[in-house]
Amino acid sequence: MEGPSYPVHFVVSKSDGRTLFESAGDRLLAKESPGYTDLCIEVGGDQILLITLEDRLLRVSSRLPKLPVVIVAHLTKWAWVIALGVGILVLLDAFDIVSAATAFGGSCTGVLLGCVGGSALSSFYVAAALTAAYGVVYLRGVRPLRELRERGWRIVFLGTLVQLGAGIALTFFFGLNGITLVLLEVVCGWYLLFSIRSAFIY
Repeated sequence: MEGPSYPVHFVVSKSDGRTLFESAGDRLLAKESPGYTDLCIEVGGDQILLITLEDRLLRVSSRLPKLPVVIVAHLTKWAWVIALGVGILVLLDAFDIVSAATAFGGSCTGVLLGCVGGSALSSFYVAAALTAAYGVVYLRGVRPLRELRERGWRIVFLGTLVQLGAGIALTFFFGLNGITLVLLEVVCGWYLLFSIRSAFIY
């Protein structure tokens, strides 16, 4: 018989000059298991920021409408397939951007703009690189997601942050035209991710 499951978020604390964290789920388990020993793990500053953001988003998601259990179960089971599909599609988008930039650079208009502006083509290549970056992150999460490991969930969560950062960075090159779509994709991704968060605890 399976034991109770708990949403996992983290409590950050200082001890002897070191920064430690432990999951709130572990604290709950400690109360129910007489032989259980609290486990704290030392982490770096970048991980603390990620964990803190995760914890805050988890609190927000707990107040949102819940998905049906059946949908959550299917999302959990096929999360790795979704990550694989998204990663491949994103990399294809990056390839299309490079192809478009190459074709544009060889055209008469591209040559003219390249001579006048000097940075027209570089904007496309930067966009392709940023797009490929979060596509690769999603693909790295496929295997641990398939094994229902917490690391896989966190890699995909990091991928959404890279996607958000890339979207914001690209506004400096292409304006605010695409940022609304990026925000919508990231917010929807977070909603689905945090709906299945409790399944990835190991």
